[in-house]
Amino acid sequence: MYPLLFELGPVKLYTYGLMMAIGFLAAIQWSAHRATRYGVSPEFISNLGMWIILAGIVGGRLAFLAIEESPADIFSLKFFEIWKGGMVFYGGFIGAVLISVWYSRKNKVNFFTVADIMSPALALGHFFGRIGCTFAGCCFGKQCELPWAITFTNPLSLAPLNVALHPTQLYDAFSNLLIIGILLLIEKKSKNRFRGQIFVYYLGLYAIGRSIVEDFRGDSSRGFVDFWGIYPNEWLSTSTFIGILMLATAIGLYFKLRTQKI
Repeated sequence: MYPLLFELGPVKLYTYGLMMAIGFLAAIQWSAHRATRYGVSPEFISNLGMWIILAGIVGGRLAFLAIEESPADIFSLKFFEIWKGGMVFYGGFIGAVLISVWYSRKNKVNFFTVADIMSPALALGHFFGRIGCTFAGCCFGKQCELPWAITFTNPLSLAPLNVALHPTQLYDAFSNLLIIGILLLIEKKSKNRFRGQIFVYYLGLYAIGRSIVEDFRGDSSRGFVDFWGIYPNEWLSTSTFIGILMLATAIGLYFKLRTQKI
């Protein structure tokens, strides 16, 4: 893989950063395009998108430093080294949701309508982000001998070198494409649509898909929940635990929102 796309004197273009930028821009553009069918101004979505980029980066970076590095690094220059990899999706997602709730209320737009608009696009942006992870070597998988295993050889890679690994970055990337397909199918075929439906299904589908992929992850630095020693360490990753909470939230929201017809 190629963590560093090119270097020209002091200027360096990291592939992870480029793919993150492409993902954010693609998600915002698609969301703006989808907005009119929900009766929302594309300009509103584009403006919100700028806030989401900021909140997503800050939230994702804070979560990474708190879980995988040292909380003290939050207050160091290390916080800004995004191009090296090091973003936790759930941290960015929580930041994006919080800023979306605030911005929607400020502009008197229903949050769940906005969430329905942006959910498929969020999965698209995440797809590009995971391709960036593949280039950088972060979020790598466990050792395996499968024919589709991936071996990192670039010394700048964040993954172990010259070892065949599960391509967990690609598992997650293509699971996001599958989520997009399912969400668009539900959007088109569902006869009992309600506000928040697409968002609820996104939450549930991503939580399930991510929890499955977590079983193949090999980067133990990502953090584990052991409930004060009740369970062995590395039994339940932080992301899987958050995924369980996310699935429970999706189920609760489904029963709460399904009476709110569009």
